[in-house]
Amino acid sequence: TPPIHHRLEVSDGVPQPGMAEAWEAKGPYVWSTVDQVSQNPPPGTDRPLYVLSTEFVPRQASRIYYDHLTPQGTNPGRIRVRELQAYGQGYIPSATLQSAFLDLGSTSTVSSVEWAADTPPGTGVQIRTRTGGGIVKEVHYYTADGQEVRDRNGNGTSQDEYSILPPFRKGEIQELVKAGEGWSAWSRPYLQSGASFLSPTPRRYLQLEAVLASTDPAAAAVLDRIVVRYSGALAQSVVGEIFPAEVTSPGLPQDFAVYLLPTFTPGNRGFDEILIRTPSRPELLGLRVGGLAVPADSVHAGQDSLWLRLPLVRTQADPLVEVRLRCAVFLNGTPFEATVGLSAEPGATQSVEAGEADASVVSQRLVVGTPVQNRLLDWAGSPPSMLTPNGDGHNDELVFDLLIYKLTEARPWGIRVFDLAGVLVREVHQNGPSGRYRIGWDGRDQAGELVPPGLYVTQAFVDGAEHSEVLTRLIAVAY
Repeated sequence: TPPIHHRLEVSDGVPQPGMAEAWEAKGPYVWSTVDQVSQNPPPGTDRPLYVLSTEFVPRQASRIYYDHLTPQGTNPGRIRVRELQAYGQGYIPSATLQSAFLDLGSTSTVSSVEWAADTPPGTGVQIRTRTGGGIVKEVHYYTADGQEVRDRNGNGTSQDEYSILPPFRKGEIQELVKAGEGWSAWSRPYLQSGASFLSPTPRRYLQLEAVLASTDPAAAAVLDRIVVRYSGALAQSVVGEIFPAEVTSPGLPQDFAVYLLPTFTPGNRGFDEILIRTPSRPELLGLRVGGLAVPADSVHAGQDSLWLRLPLVRTQADPLVEVRLRCAVFLNGTPFEATVGLSAEPGATQSVEAGEADASVVSQRLVVGTPVQNRLLDWAGSPPSMLTPNGDGHNDELVFDLLIYKLTEARPWGIRVFDLAGVLVREVHQNGPSGRYRIGWDGRDQAGELVPPGLYVTQAFVDGAEHSEVLTRLIAVAY
């Protein structure tokens, strides 16, 4: 009698590149064989019952594939699988939890999200949010045997059909709550507890999502609680737009106007603080409220933001607020995220949503575009060509002014100096994302000694994730 064969495979759900979605019964995944058996049936039996057990080194798996390899001369119809049991150990790699739709009672401003969790090494918790203005309730009726009751002739409702059923045929009634129109997409993950709220606000309804993940089967994250801090809306809404929404010279300072149009209803407390996220250090050029120039009570310009305090904005006239600033944009699709706040209530903030704030401005967005850049690196202004490191205070250091484009995360960049024989004399490097940078060379080699006078080749470089780029310049060193 030929032996019985079978093969057991597992997959963690990682897709197989280039595989069609409906590839046989196995699906488009990467599979690993963990067992393949050839076993002779017991003598003297026509239809033996096998109990096969397979143990293998623990691995992450979400799918199991059991395959009969029918021996030659054996009728496949005679083989039946009675039962498959899989025993795992450890914690699952990921679990996603979603809250019910939380009713804040009225249109409210959510300021922050906090949570408490125990995250041993190899585990983590990721929190996201979404908001909306309304929910939809659907009622579903079922018969006693679990079949959903539907309106068969279109003249009534499923409730009517359910009501005429005899009592013994009536099953449960389920109410399903769904998000209505206008709900936001899920926010970016919150990076730390207590972070500012990332979803559109003010809104009446809120939903939370928590993902508990683990790369160690012996450890699991434990989420204790999530706290959402909210209060009455500062304004019914605040829409904003930026002009210009396109720049022709990325990397160079550009004047922008950010327009904010609040809408107030009775009970709104107004705002007197504005925070605008910028791609580089900004400079405040002017401020207007309701068409009138007003001084800012306080201004702070950081590396990537502009914060200012102005007289309280709260009036039924819904005044237009105009903030004029100057900064440089390096990436196509750069957002200028804006929020408003109230100094009398620290932590009370409200996000600004893109829309039409000023009918005379053609923008309706808070994102700035740039020409598509093929280059990662460029000079900002004329590059230096002469170095005289003699200590007289003139040309003692060469300063390279560089523009770096298209980098969304920090990458290595800097300068390298070679002599005419191609020997590396000095390298100075840093890490950073897109931006404008200045870096200098003082005429010294790696050992700190002044180089001899002569000609040197300098390379400004940036190492992107996909490719690198260099700019070459010939430098004269003289004493």
